[in-house]
Amino acid sequence: MAAKQCHKKGWSVATLDLDMATTNGETIAHVLMALAQWERRQIGDRTRAALAELKRQEKPYGGRPSKTDLRGEVVNYITMRRDEGACVSPIARELNEAGHLTSPGNRLYPSTVTKLVERVASLSIQN
Repeated sequence: MAAKQCHKKGWSVATLDLDMATTNGETIAHVLMALAQWERRQIGDRTRAALAELKRQEKPYGGRPSKTDLRGEVVNYITMRRDEGACVSPIARELNEAGHLTSPGNRLYPSTVTKLVERVASLSIQN
């Protein structure tokens, strides 16, 4: 199939056949490795610049989200809904709709609710 036909069908064809035993193959491989290293460094530069800007603006960045917003009322609600037999996905959706977010304002996912359920269970076993 011609390239135009592939493009019309929305196909993308990529091939790379390097013979590292030849001078051309070895040279192309080195150029590709240099470009990959350049891109990695560019990503690092952009990330450092973005983090510096967040720091300058005194906005939170990095690390794990604080759990200060996920105590008391939210944990009690999760425990109550789990006792009623509710699954974690609907509980997460309900909490998001009610405006309960993690710090610094991330929405709750079912995995977050699962971790909270496990944390509550481990605390009740210890007590």
